[in-house]
Amino acid sequence: MLNNLGIEIKEEKVEEIIRAMSHSGSELIDENDFLTFIKQMQLVVPEVEDDVTRDLGAAFQVFDLDGDGYITREELRTAMEMIGESVTESQLTNLIRTADLDNDNRISYEEFVKLLSS
Repeated sequence: MLNNLGIEIKEEKVEEIIRAMSHSGSELIDENDFLTFIKQMQLVVPEVEDDVTRDLGAAFQVFDLDGDGYITREELRTAMEMIGESVTESQLTNLIRTADLDNDNRISYEEFVKLLSS
């Protein structure tokens, strides 16, 4: 997935990072493990906040395919497929339900940031 985003990193380093993120110490992480890790990184290295904000904007643009400022269900599905991640209808529903704070069936930039920052 990282290669699809143009990020090159050695496999051993990825495995080390994933083990550090995983509560179980396995080579699998869930969304909560990932978000917890990001929060911890922001606390440990406050100066990365500007970089994180910039990166969140870039990530949002990957998902907001038509550039209208919102991520729709179809854009979310398409973007996930573009980065090599297939998602089920149930997973899409859960992602949108979790992120869509104003219940308009789409994810704004602010909702996207809150999802990844909460």
